[in-house]
Amino acid sequence: MRKKRTHTLWIFIGTIIFFLLIVYTAVKIYNIALDETKRNHQLLQRDMADAAAAGITYYLENLANDLQLVAAFRRLQQFERDLLRDPIDDLFKHTALHGVKTIFVTDLDANLVYSPTDTIPKWVGPIVKEQIQWANNVENRGKSWYSTVWPEDIDESQNELYFVILVPLVKNSKDSVRPHSGMEPVGLVGEVVSFDWLVQKYVASINLGATGSAWIMDGRGRLLFHPKHPEMVLRDVLEMSSDCLPCHSSFDIQKHIIATDAAYGEYTVGEEPTKIMSHVPIDIQDERLVLVITTYLSEVTAILRGKFHLFFILVAIILIAIVISGLLFYYIDIKRIRAEEAHRHSEQREHLHQQIYHAAKMASIGELVDTVAHEINTPTSIIAAQADAFLLNQMGVDTRAEEIRIIKEQTRRISNYTRSLLNYSQRMPFQQEPTDISKLFVECLYLLGHRFRAHKIIVTTNFADNLPRPLVDYRQIEQVFINLLNNAIDSIDGSGKIKIDICQKREKLEKGIEITISDNGKGISEESLPHIFKPFYTTKPPSKGTGLGLSISKAIIQRHQGKISVSSTIDQGTTFCIFLPLNTKEG
Repeated sequence: MRKKRTHTLWIFIGTIIFFLLIVYTAVKIYNIALDETKRNHQLLQRDMADAAAAGITYYLENLANDLQLVAAFRRLQQFERDLLRDPIDDLFKHTALHGVKTIFVTDLDANLVYSPTDTIPKWVGPIVKEQIQWANNVENRGKSWYSTVWPEDIDESQNELYFVILVPLVKNSKDSVRPHSGMEPVGLVGEVVSFDWLVQKYVASINLGATGSAWIMDGRGRLLFHPKHPEMVLRDVLEMSSDCLPCHSSFDIQKHIIATDAAYGEYTVGEEPTKIMSHVPIDIQDERLVLVITTYLSEVTAILRGKFHLFFILVAIILIAIVISGLLFYYIDIKRIRAEEAHRHSEQREHLHQQIYHAAKMASIGELVDTVAHEINTPTSIIAAQADAFLLNQMGVDTRAEEIRIIKEQTRRISNYTRSLLNYSQRMPFQQEPTDISKLFVECLYLLGHRFRAHKIIVTTNFADNLPRPLVDYRQIEQVFINLLNNAIDSIDGSGKIKIDICQKREKLEKGIEITISDNGKGISEESLPHIFKPFYTTKPPSKGTGLGLSISKAIIQRHQGKISVSSTIDQGTTFCIFLPLNTKEG
């Protein structure tokens, strides 16, 4: 009874642990998917912000370049109103459709010389006066200056926002006393640009989803644009007031955004849901704008939660099933179940052993029969081909003695293959002897010469001199070489090339002989490469292959403690590489 209680207790503990593991795994999977979803959306926000920032930068640089171009006109350097009118009017016609409110020219006393309109904001004059010293600085010749953003009426923050771009207006100095004085400033040419037009063009058009928003701050911490909080425009995050407290406990996030480069993260404002965001700075000369794109986290994860809803239901069903199963086990007779299960398992094991024994026996018989058929086919074909050659050549030079020698050699090979059956049943020992691999390969090439000629295949060899003689079974290694050469021939459609390289190589701490057989045939697909050494696997038609050649070759190489590998590219060819360790006193 005590054993039964102990067993039940362990079942209960195991059920609880398994229950907790499933819950932990489900939550872990969900959190990983959630983090991945957030990160992907933040990267998408970053891409959108980068694209908008690049557009804004390009727009501002083009405006500045236009001013630089106009400032270089000699008419403007004459500084006469009539000469100024045409280039300024032409530039204004071109830029008025692209956010430019007006263009103006002033002298070095900040007096207005010419403007095609009378819509210059009042705050532009004081700004121009402040930049006279900047224009007189030689280092600023050819540069542009950008002002901060201000409303048209500086006393009304809800007005349309503008900023100014200034370029020094200079002329050549021909003073004989100061011949190297260079360009002398005579005034300033500037544009009043609509910040609201720029926002509508490059920011408001971004597709941000249902809860997304894009807003802009400047480097001083002023909010310049926010589609959901227009009342906060031109408020300074560095000067927190009491009316900010209902939404913002602090502006640490905003301060961090101003001070850092492009990044992404998440934050919470007041009682609003958590947001994820990406921000990108836009640095133009000494002015900085920061574009921020935000989206409610709940919108980003809504689809993910929908997909995981069914997942959690399934997990709950599994957990309930586990708990019910555990409770049922408590009311079942453990001893009776053990006895029945033991008896059933014993019968299953016996039945499984019989099936395995039968399958192994049938596999051995099938492999043996197919091996004999596969290996006898090669020398038989060569004998037939040589007999045909004998008949064709009997009217020419008498080579019958050589042909008869070849026939005898192939008959001997058939005998050797029959002996390999005895090797399989362990009636004959594995016979190794020091072997000249180059000489062995030359014999293989000679035996397959008729196939090379029939397929118009060019064979090139590169055998190193004075190679050591590894300890191998001559006939089995010959069998490997012939199998690989036959496969190379079969893979070549029409004429082709086969290259054989034999050299000495050290692999790790072991010396050996490396044999490389390469062809430029049709190659082997990536899907087939992992399977080509498996028994009965073949890429050839049923009439041309049994799928045993490479599996037997690999078994032979491994029996010699060697290695065989393959690399292949479709329509470019295949390379087999064999490494045979020396394993000999000579080595």
